Amino acid sequence: MSIPLAELTHRLAELPADQEIVAYCRGAYCVLSHEAVRLLTARGRTASRLTDGMLEWRLAELPVAP
Repeated sequence: MSIPLAELTHRLAELPADQEIVAYCRGAYCVLSHEAVRLLTARGRTASRLTDGMLEWRLAELPVAP
């Protein structure tokens, strides 16, 4: 699920509360993933930042929920 940082607070209820949330971004605005993790953890969620992008994640055949 892709949620822009500007919408994250308002859409937090859409994310599963019992699973780790992985934030990612690419390009000039990659600092946004750091902000997303800070926001999520401040609201009691387990979150981490993906150091690579979604393409690398899929190429490594890691799980992606539809």
